[in-house]
Amino acid sequence: MTGTITATATGGSATSSTGSASAEADAYGVDDDINGDLVGTVTATAMGGSATSASSLAYADAYAEGLDDDVDGLLSGQILVRATGGIAVGNYADAGADANGVYGIYSNVTGAITVTAIGGTATASGSSAYADAEAYGTDDYIGGDVPGIITATATGGSATSADRAYADAEVYAAYYGVDGDVSGTITVTAIGGTAIGSASRAYADADAYGTYDDIGGNVSGTITATATGGSATTSNSTAYARADAYAADYGADGDVSGTLKATATGGKAHSVNGSAYADAEAYGADDDINGSVSGTISATATGGTASGNYARAGADAYGAYYIGSNVTGSITAYAQGGTANSSNSSA
Repeated sequence: MTGTITATATGGSATSSTGSASAEADAYGVDDDINGDLVGTVTATAMGGSATSASSLAYADAYAEGLDDDVDGLLSGQILVRATGGIAVGNYADAGADANGVYGIYSNVTGAITVTAIGGTATASGSSAYADAEAYGTDDYIGGDVPGIITATATGGSATSADRAYADAEVYAAYYGVDGDVSGTITVTAIGGTAIGSASRAYADADAYGTYDDIGGNVSGTITATATGGSATTSNSTAYARADAYAADYGADGDVSGTLKATATGGKAHSVNGSAYADAEAYGADDDINGSVSGTISATATGGTASGNYARAGADAYGAYYIGSNVTGSITAYAQGGTANSSNSSA
């Protein structure tokens, strides 16, 4: 495929006094696979609209996907995907955003994959509110090397509910890992949004994974994972504004001469009558690196601010779980606890 494919979907405006209201948007660049190389550009953009229901369900979520199946060959072109949630108001409200670059790639990634998901604004009067964001560079494996660029970003929106509220962010560059070498650049960023829940839990977590499964070869490039918790507030339950960052979650089978960098910063969690968590965890590699390390591995975790009956704002940082050969490079792990104020229990 050497040309250009562009798909754009924008939700409209829906209002209902008795039933559900839907202003969703779904965009697919290619709804099946590409039986060869992708040399051109595939763009998919979805933006949720405005949905209001007086007593029922309201949907203004957005879903965008470059390819809903595999690229059977090489990816030397570009995949650009963006999903933005809209505005949903109802008894139950969904203004979440999901963005997926491509399901899988059989060969090398020499081009670029850029994926962005941004949660919208959800307000629910009786049930759950969703303004979460999920972004995937690849939803399956990469069968070759990555000398190219993969960038994935997820940002939670604003969720307010009389029950549960979700404004968390989750991002993966390569969900099932990379079979070959990573000599290019992989960057993932997750930023939690704002969640306010009255009767139940509020979530504004951020989770960022460079590679979720293992890397089958060497890492001579750069993998950077950054997670920042958002703001979660609840009256009668638990508030979560945690952050977890993994550069290479399942490690690498070969050598690391490049850079693995993970940075996690807890957000702000407050519960009037329950628990609050604003922890941070950062991992350069949470599993084995079977070769040597001549490059740089760094993990930095900083706890956020938590207040409640029970409050926790801890920090954990891990450079690598196990290294099978020599270390001539640099491995740094730094953890700084945050601020926890507990009214009736330990902090």
